[in-house]
Amino acid sequence: MKSIFENFYIGDLLIDKELKEILSTKSSLNAVILFEKKLAEVQGKLGIIPLKNSQSIKRSLEVNVLKKIKIKKVSTCDGVIIPYLLKEIKSKCLNSDDAQYLHYGVTSQDAIDTARNLQIYRFLSYLEKRLDELLIYAANQSNSFKNLLIVARTRGQISTLTTLGARYARIFSPLLKILIKISTIKNTQLNISLGGSSGTLNILHRFSLDLNKELSKELNLSIAEMPWHNNRENIVELASVLTSITSILGKFGHDVMTMSQSEVREIKILNSGTSSAMPHKNNPILAEKLIAFSEINLALNSIISSSMIHRGERDGIALTKEIITFQQIMYCSGLSSILAFKLFKVIIPNQVNIKKIIKDTHGVIYSETAVYFLSKFMNKNKAEKYVSTACHLAKKNKSTFLHELKKKIPKNIDVDKIILNEMNIGLSKEIVKIFYSNVKKT
Repeated sequence: MKSIFENFYIGDLLIDKELKEILSTKSSLNAVILFEKKLAEVQGKLGIIPLKNSQSIKRSLEVNVLKKIKIKKVSTCDGVIIPYLLKEIKSKCLNSDDAQYLHYGVTSQDAIDTARNLQIYRFLSYLEKRLDELLIYAANQSNSFKNLLIVARTRGQISTLTTLGARYARIFSPLLKILIKISTIKNTQLNISLGGSSGTLNILHRFSLDLNKELSKELNLSIAEMPWHNNRENIVELASVLTSITSILGKFGHDVMTMSQSEVREIKILNSGTSSAMPHKNNPILAEKLIAFSEINLALNSIISSSMIHRGERDGIALTKEIITFQQIMYCSGLSSILAFKLFKVIIPNQVNIKKIIKDTHGVIYSETAVYFLSKFMNKNKAEKYVSTACHLAKKNKSTFLHELKKKIPKNIDVDKIILNEMNIGLSKEIVKIFYSNVKKT
C-alpha cells in the first residue's frame, strides 16, 4: 500500500527506503506466500495433507513466485486480494494435484492477519533501532546541557528556570517505557491467525493445538489463546503505542518551534527550510512535520479504535478500516522517529539569546523562589506581599526585582541568595541523571 506521505507537493522529505520496503507490495506478497508455504509444510508433517503434496508445494513456492504471477492485476470484486492471489498461484505455480491442498482449511483473513503480523514484526524491529539511536542522542544532549539555564514556560508564559538538559530529559524519557511495550508486543502479541471461515477452525479443529504450535515456531510468531478474527485488541493497543510515539515527538516539535521562533531564538536550526518568496525566512520544516504526524496519528487512531467493533464472527467494514489506517499509523511513527533524530542533530542552543531572555524578565522569574526564601524569616502571606510589590515596581520603574525587593525587606536578610542557580532549578540535574542512566542501562 502506498504511503499517504508520497505526495508531489510535499516532495521526497517523507520518503524512507527502509520503511517503504518493509511495508511495500512486494513485502506484503512475500509474507502471504511465506504463510501459505509454511502452512502446507506443517500440515504435511502433521498428516493433515499428504506429505508428498506438502513437499511439492513447498518447493514450488520457494521458486521466484513473484515473477510468475501478475502482481498488479488485483481482483476488483473480492474485497481482499487473497482469493485472486490463490488462483494465480494455483494456475501459475502448482499442478492440479498440489493446488487442492494449498490454503487448506483456512480463510483469507488467516492469511492476511498472519502476513501483516510478519511485516509488523519487521517494522517493530526497525522502529526499535530508530528509537534506540534517538534516545542515545537525546541522553547525550541532555547530559551536555544539564547546567544550561533556560526559562521554563507554563501555559505559554515564562514561569521559572529550568535547564535545557532537563527539558530534553522530560521530553524523551517516555520513549523508554514505549520501547518496553514494543518489545512485549513483538514477542507476545503478534499472533498467527488460524480461525477458518467463522473463527472455529472447523475443518482443522482436531489438529488445531499442534498446528498452532508448529506453525508459530516456523513463522516466529506467538500463539493466540483462541481464534481472533473479531478480536482486534492487540492491533488497537499497538496503534495506541505508535500514536504515543508520534505524540511524544510532536511535543518535541512544538518545543523546538517555540524556542526557535523569530522573536525568541533560544535555539538555532541549521539547514532549515527556505521560502519561495521571503529570502530572510528559515522555516522549521522538520518540527512542523513532527507536529503534523502527531495530529494525523491521533485522527487515525480514533478510526482504528472503532475497528474493534466487528459484527458477528468477521466483518469486512472493520477489517477494511483497520488495514488502511494501521499501515498509515506505522508510516507516521516510523517517519517521526527518523525526522526527530534529524531535527535533533541540527539544533543548537543560542546562549546569547537565552541569557537575554532571562535578563529581560527583570528578575521576576525568581519570584516563586523569593516567596519561599523569605518565608523562613516571616509569615508567608507577608512574604508574598513583599514579592508581589517588588514585581510590580520592577516593571513600573524598569529596574530589577531584586533591587526593588531589597528596598522593602529587613536589611539583615541576604536576598542575593535568591538568584543562585541551585535555588532555582530544583531537581533539574537529578532528572538528567536519571534519564541518562536509564538510557544507558536500556
